[in-house]
Amino acid sequence: MGLLNWSPRPELNDVADPLIPAMDGASARSFPALVRGVMAEIARHALDQGGALKTSGIANAFTVSTASGVSALRNGLRFIVRPDRTNTDAPTLNVDGTGPKPWLDASGEVIVAQGVVPDHIMAVTYDADLDAWRSDGTLAIRNEGLAAMPPATLKGNGGLEASAPADLTAEEAREVIGLDHVANKSEEEMVASGPISDAFTQVAEALATKATPIDIADAIAPISQALSAKASTHYVDQQIGIVGQSVTDLAEDVADVQAQVTAIASGQSSGAIIAKSWAALAAVPPAAAGGRAEVIGTATTTHPDPVAAGNPAVLDPGTYRGSLSPLGWERIGPTTAAAAAAQIGSGAAIVPTLTDTATVLIFAADGVTPQRLTGASLKTLIEEVAVPRLYPQEISGVVVTNASRPILTADEFRRGDVSIQVVGAGDIGARWGGGGPAAFNDNDTWLQKAGQWVNHPNPGTGPLSLIGRRAEGDASPVSLSVRIRVQRTVNAPPTFVGPADTIFSLWKDPADPRYTAVIRQEVQYLIDNNIYGLIKGWWMPGASKENFRVNLANPNGPLLTYNEGTGSTPIAFRPYIGVKGNGTDQHASTGILPADVGMTASDHLLMGRAVSTTEFDAGQMVGNDGTLFLQPNRGAQLYGTRSGPGTDTNVATPKPLGKWAALSRDSDPANYNTYIDGDFVETKARVLASMVPRQFNILAGSGVTGVASRSTIETGGVIIGRGLAGISITRLTNSMKRIDAVCAQIAGA
Repeated sequence: MGLLNWSPRPELNDVADPLIPAMDGASARSFPALVRGVMAEIARHALDQGGALKTSGIANAFTVSTASGVSALRNGLRFIVRPDRTNTDAPTLNVDGTGPKPWLDASGEVIVAQGVVPDHIMAVTYDADLDAWRSDGTLAIRNEGLAAMPPATLKGNGGLEASAPADLTAEEAREVIGLDHVANKSEEEMVASGPISDAFTQVAEALATKATPIDIADAIAPISQALSAKASTHYVDQQIGIVGQSVTDLAEDVADVQAQVTAIASGQSSGAIIAKSWAALAAVPPAAAGGRAEVIGTATTTHPDPVAAGNPAVLDPGTYRGSLSPLGWERIGPTTAAAAAAQIGSGAAIVPTLTDTATVLIFAADGVTPQRLTGASLKTLIEEVAVPRLYPQEISGVVVTNASRPILTADEFRRGDVSIQVVGAGDIGARWGGGGPAAFNDNDTWLQKAGQWVNHPNPGTGPLSLIGRRAEGDASPVSLSVRIRVQRTVNAPPTFVGPADTIFSLWKDPADPRYTAVIRQEVQYLIDNNIYGLIKGWWMPGASKENFRVNLANPNGPLLTYNEGTGSTPIAFRPYIGVKGNGTDQHASTGILPADVGMTASDHLLMGRAVSTTEFDAGQMVGNDGTLFLQPNRGAQLYGTRSGPGTDTNVATPKPLGKWAALSRDSDPANYNTYIDGDFVETKARVLASMVPRQFNILAGSGVTGVASRSTIETGGVIIGRGLAGISITRLTNSMKRIDAVCAQIAGA
């Protein structure tokens, strides 16, 4: 059993391989063994595809043993082998003892004697229709594998068949191609005048200019006529620039000229320039950047490259790319003929050297360049092309409130069941498929209690929305942490719609990517440290005054309302710096009452930062009553706090102004703690008799008849919420400072 026995249908693979337990309900203890089994199968498959399989056997009966282990042959089964010897007759191949089968070539014909080349890489594929193994490609033949041809002969080119045409001597070849009646003239006489001389002059002129295919055809026609009439071997050799003494050389040179003419015609018709020399090409400036040209031939002369940095000396023959600045032709490679010759000059040059390491040879994206894959790159390729399998993944840090919101988007790769766990006290409702928001009184919403993991059987690939509550009939605000486990057919995390995504979707104005990145980072940080669900209001000066209205702690909650006052000057806002009122009739209302977010007289948090280091002595940055507010920069090195009777300051421990300050009651009706820049300052023995049911304001507090104690201090951020312990205050402050640092970079730029 092994990879070759796996099925493309997932449901058939539960017991397809005894070494890989993939049954539904399998124990978690079997998962490491499953992973190791899959890794082993991939490694064995890589060995079979990497050319590491060497044949054995005797005479023309070849055998091979695979790493995967073939128990039954099926159509398309494929391996790469290295023969240990050649064949003298029709060969057979026996794979893993499945029986000898004819070994055929790519066309399905019997491989001729010596067609199996020792130590060459050969791909073999089982053809069920022929019940035979076929090698699906032509072997690369080394130069040393070719037998030398006798001097002064013309190759019959009939292959290895016994009936193939015999090689021709020079005299026989002259008779075959009609050169046995060549006029007896000296080379000098033929060069001086005559139709061939005139014809080659026309060809040279065509090569030196951007001739059309018709021009080239007209120029070459007299050569063909002359060669069929009274051309001399020596004369033709000299005119085309190649010295040769045999009919074989003449035939090859004429064919080469014809091939060059064909290439020239193709190039000229497609817009490329073909030139006989660098001088001819240099005389034709590029018409457009990126235009292509080629100087043909095998000359070894050089010239300074007019485009490349430093103007290095380059060979004249080659391919060129046009440049308009600087103006000229830049050499980018050898001639097309030289490139082709380099590819076919040696079989070993085409195929990268293979080692005993598992290796697969593929072609790059250009379809021409061969590449060798080993190790991690080979594993990646196998995972991409292998039959899809399920990858379990877990999403943590999901925050669910009593407002329904999408959590997972539609996912075509999601398969099977989904498991959800509610962390903490509360219920959630889950709705799949995107038919509407989740609601506890909706038949399409699944109700789930806190505690154990709950399995949602095969909910499909649609989106998931979640809603939370403390208990049945309790509509008070709630923030629940949820974990989700999914299975996907690709090894990549699913798209998760987190709180940061909801924040970004509600911003009216685009934000700097650095700001969105740090907000996403810090939201996740606060979730991971169990802080995000306890802060109920959080406002930071981002890209615009409109964006500042969005509550980062509850983006689906109420937006800030600006009370601009009666004057003509609105509340001032500096992007990524701060917001500032006039201290007279301007402030921002949060729309949040203490009871809405679970803040009580013994459990609450106020936190904020003044932008400047300037002191002031009146007004409140944030508060909801004369007995609960925060006053950063109250005096020289002083911060004011109040949670009960009397305003307190840090007079005993002065601190620099412009830092994040906080007061927090963590389920303590008798005391509250103060913090500056994340550090604990002191405990204040104060009792807040009751939490007054008034909304919280920014740039002001609240009074009996409405807004009170407006402030002129520029605010760099405000947070309200449930009480936090010291370590959480430190972490929250450090998170805000990281955001401040990014904002400073953006504002400074």
